[in-house]
Amino acid sequence: MRLFESLRPNGGVFPVGTEAEQWAETSAQVRREQIMKHAALLFLSAIIFYGLAFPLPACRAATAQWKIEWQEETVIREAPPGSGAWYPRVLVLPDSRWLAAYDTNIGANRTYIEVAESLDGGRTWRPISIASFGEGNAANASLALGSDGSLYLAYRLVRPGDFEIKLSRSTDGGMTWEPLSVIQTGRRGLWEPAIGWVGKEIWAFYSSEEFWPLWPQVIALRRSVDGGKTWQAEEVVVRNPRSRDGMAAWMIHDSTVYMAYEATDMGNPFVIKMVTSSDGGLTWSEPVLVFRPANWSKKAGAPALAVLPNPLAEKLPIIVVAFQTDEDNTLGSGDQYADIKYVLSADGGRTWSDAYVAHATVWPDCWAGLYVLDDKTLVLSVTSGNRLVLRIGHLVLEQ
Repeated sequence: MRLFESLRPNGGVFPVGTEAEQWAETSAQVRREQIMKHAALLFLSAIIFYGLAFPLPACRAATAQWKIEWQEETVIREAPPGSGAWYPRVLVLPDSRWLAAYDTNIGANRTYIEVAESLDGGRTWRPISIASFGEGNAANASLALGSDGSLYLAYRLVRPGDFEIKLSRSTDGGMTWEPLSVIQTGRRGLWEPAIGWVGKEIWAFYSSEEFWPLWPQVIALRRSVDGGKTWQAEEVVVRNPRSRDGMAAWMIHDSTVYMAYEATDMGNPFVIKMVTSSDGGLTWSEPVLVFRPANWSKKAGAPALAVLPNPLAEKLPIIVVAFQTDEDNTLGSGDQYADIKYVLSADGGRTWSDAYVAHATVWPDCWAGLYVLDDKTLVLSVTSGNRLVLRIGHLVLEQ
């Protein structure tokens, strides 16, 4: 009654006659206006809630100026029946030797990190060393080259209830390795290290479940200022109480750090987002959406990232993000139905091209890596069924 009582004139005494008719017409008009205001507020609230829960897709450029032309694949490693090889990462040394690190269980009842080399620009390969140490399953290799020529390889080691991110070093070009340090330990889950040199520091990003239930999974960073022997305090870079964020892939270009990762807060099983930092990793931008499949039952995850100079806009690099997605497969959903696609941005990540196929076979194509060979050339490494393959891609400007 309070709404209608507030509309009564004369202290709540109803008028009669012509005055009553005028009052009735006026009160009806007021009620209509009140109802319209309430409806508008409810509609606006629904829009705001929907926008927060399910943000709009990434902005797509009207036309994609750049694309990548991919060469035929070459095989890094083919596992025999009953075995496998996964998660290949490539590094090219100053002496023109190519290295690939990956996890495999060939000849073993657990996974370990194997390193292979190519002496002919990635056309043929041979295994040369094992780079992981300790009991448990080792996986998720990440390679980096130091200024003194030493090689660094990070990986995760998993035993029941025990997780480690570890670092190995080689001083002979990857022919032999020694354990150097433990970057982080945990009890819930530590995954997917991604290392690189930043000036005189080694940065190690990784996925951590150690903050659950506050955050399902975060992307954390630790830095070393003594060549990977010891590590500074952990920094949480990406966190979201509604998302299991992980699979960081990063690169620095013109003092800006670009990092792509997978997230789970937009309705799809996984989507690709990106953050940046222009102050040495002290602060990070708000995430931007890179790619989300139009079909909400489909996923896009496990990103790889490369940043190239843009000859058409000096201050806006070309960003390439490759990822695995099942969006084109009508037989089913999940990683076993995945292909590798990529998107590009020529304006620093504000807009993105459509997604183009980089590698698609009858086998599951997963766990892509990208390596920048030169200003216009990339190396894509992929797990394709029981094989590890690579494709060289050349950046071209569409006419």
